[in-house]
Amino acid sequence: MAINLIDGIQKSALYKKYLAIHEAYQADSNFFSLTQSNTELTTVMGGRSWSWHVVGITRAALIRYKELDF
Repeated sequence: MAINLIDGIQKSALYKKYLAIHEAYQADSNFFSLTQSNTELTTVMGGRSWSWHVVGITRAALIRYKELDF
């Protein structure tokens, strides 16, 4: 299944799962660690026919994450 074949309900549900994980991390990053949050996101998104394995991140992306306090 290509990502463009995911319907609006599925997209909305995936986004809500992402937001829940992100908001939990923002609320208490000691309890909801970055490692745990990444594992949870991998579980939610990984293994889909349209997902990909991240093998690196650019310096610009790291700077942007820092700017957004993520």
